[in-house]
Amino acid sequence: MLEGAQSWLGVALPLLPKNEPVPVVKASIRLLRYIFANGSDVPEFQRHLCIPNVPKFSSALVTVANQHGDIDVKVLSIETLTHLIQVYPSLHRSLHAGISTMALHYLNGPNPRPIPPIVVQAASQLYSVLHLTGGKVGAANLWRKSLDDTVNFAWASLMRLRTTYKPPAPATTILTPGPSNEDPLVAIPLHLERLRAAIRVLKDHCRTITPRPVTFPIGAAVRLCMTLLSCARDEEAQGPIDQTLRNLEAAIVPALWTLACELIVDLAASMNTLLTPHVPRLFSYLSYHLEQKRTPSQHISVLRSVISLLQHTHALHDPTLSSRLARTVLPLLSVILSSEHQAPDGTAQSTLQNKGRKGKKRARGYEGDEVFKVTREVVCPKPEDGDALIAAFRAIDLVVRKAPLTPAIHSVVARTMLSIYLALPRIPPGILSPDTTLHTKIYAEVQIIALGLASGTSSTMSKSMALAINTVLHGTRELSQPIIQREIDLLLHPRMPPLVRSLPHVETISLFRAEESQEEMDTRHALGLRTEEDSSHPASSDAMAAVHSPPVITRDRRQTEATSDIPAAGTSTTISVSSSVAPPRSAPTQIPAPYVPAATSRSDAIDTILQAAEHPRSVAPMPQRTSAVPSLPAPLASVGQPSKASSIETPTNTSSSIPSGNKATVTAPIDEDDDDDEPMPTINMESDSDDSD
Repeated sequence: MLEGAQSWLGVALPLLPKNEPVPVVKASIRLLRYIFANGSDVPEFQRHLCIPNVPKFSSALVTVANQHGDIDVKVLSIETLTHLIQVYPSLHRSLHAGISTMALHYLNGPNPRPIPPIVVQAASQLYSVLHLTGGKVGAANLWRKSLDDTVNFAWASLMRLRTTYKPPAPATTILTPGPSNEDPLVAIPLHLERLRAAIRVLKDHCRTITPRPVTFPIGAAVRLCMTLLSCARDEEAQGPIDQTLRNLEAAIVPALWTLACELIVDLAASMNTLLTPHVPRLFSYLSYHLEQKRTPSQHISVLRSVISLLQHTHALHDPTLSSRLARTVLPLLSVILSSEHQAPDGTAQSTLQNKGRKGKKRARGYEGDEVFKVTREVVCPKPEDGDALIAAFRAIDLVVRKAPLTPAIHSVVARTMLSIYLALPRIPPGILSPDTTLHTKIYAEVQIIALGLASGTSSTMSKSMALAINTVLHGTRELSQPIIQREIDLLLHPRMPPLVRSLPHVETISLFRAEESQEEMDTRHALGLRTEEDSSHPASSDAMAAVHSPPVITRDRRQTEATSDIPAAGTSTTISVSSSVAPPRSAPTQIPAPYVPAATSRSDAIDTILQAAEHPRSVAPMPQRTSAVPSLPAPLASVGQPSKASSIETPTNTSSSIPSGNKATVTAPIDEDDDDDEPMPTINMESDSDDSD
């Protein structure tokens, strides 16, 4: 190249001003760019060839970018100018005005025809490096002046987009535009593109290099972001308005939110900890948007802003704000848990609607029915839904790791992540998303969160070794990322340092319903996270009707493990039949009354049980026995409306012992869908009492 560059330069450079075919122009630009960019390290070559010809080449590139009709040629010429300015900044000082005019022409919006986004992006990158032409001394001043002009340009464009709304407080110092005679159908897209170009220039200014330290106006940029995030469609109008203009300005509000989120991502990545004083206010705005009903694409932009702020700024010190942020992200993840029971419920409801009274006996499910069902609902039908779900998992991971949470929120997050971790293997990839790879990506994210929750202490880490190994080997992230390096460090040093890691509080690891506090229960209900036992709770039965299937009488987990063949209810809304004296598999000794006659109908059985609960009696205790109890029928599941007994709360201290000479029969409530002539199952305790005698 050093030998033939002089002759190549004499052939390629004169071709640029001429009307040559597109391939010839592209080849000439690429050849000259390679010559000038790679010959700068040879002083003799640079002095004889580069310094005299680089200004000529740059001037020709400006002409090509202004006059050539091919989009690819325009982009190639602008990108070549951007590269040459960074290599030879002092040689372009005389061309600063012409290059700046050309860049601003493409950043000024579609006038009269729209400009392709790829050209706007290239022009923004070119405009962000023009300050280098000022040298080491003047570059910082040019950069700050360019940044201030861009912020003012963005405010002016925003004011033109909010003419029918009350001007925001930060914009009081900016001249409010007066009434305009422009056509709204032309003015609104024009100013929106100008605002989008201004945000693009601000992002490129955050990424550019400067020869000396500069002062960045963080306050002005953050105020612009918060103003964009605070825009709403139903704000107060300002004077008489044109309804067409009002509707057009209201339609572009989601685009303003997206632009604010994009600017926040780059501000956090470039400013790092300098943005920490403004993080609480930004999180308040972002949490508000997550609480509202937005589209998946809007959720993606907000979640990416949250992720960027948590990654590059200091940890939050206020648990209230971080807990609010966690509460807004958790409902986005609960769709995975609700996918397990949506399909069966829909099948049962359609079956009951299509059949008559005699056919409403019971909704039977057969193995393999899901294969032939064509109306299955997909959790993430679009790619945006899957991206939003992955972003939500990464956001909740960072919130748990870096932000202090209240004990109730931390416990709800841990239980929700554990439920998702256990439920994902049972969900087919086709039910989760048409893209079958999404299941693997989400499972890898859940594994990372579960590993972070399990690595609190050394004793817990020793039991989670398999989880750590699977996360490192089968994860979707690269080994160079810090989170993977932290997991490898956990594998190498699983017990070090044991004293530095603080033990978690008891209220932050309540994994059982018995340990759940009232605050945690209220938080879980407010987030829409409910369990099967909640369906039998009288206070929440009406609220649960639209979310879950009708209530089902279930057994208490601990009592079922001890006496698997004795029917028992695990909540205070049903009659509890348990044994407090006898060992497992013995006759029950806690019933509402010593004698309950057998009822002939459902209403009689309910009235008898309620009467026994209101007037308890005390009798002599029954001696302990060691003989086995015959198998008892399981409680019937209610697939219709809730029974009357479920709406009455039975006192827990109402109990009595069974004497040896009395008969005790407890009648179980019969399903409303069963036939009237079906015999009711009863629990006969007489034979057990006789055996003990």
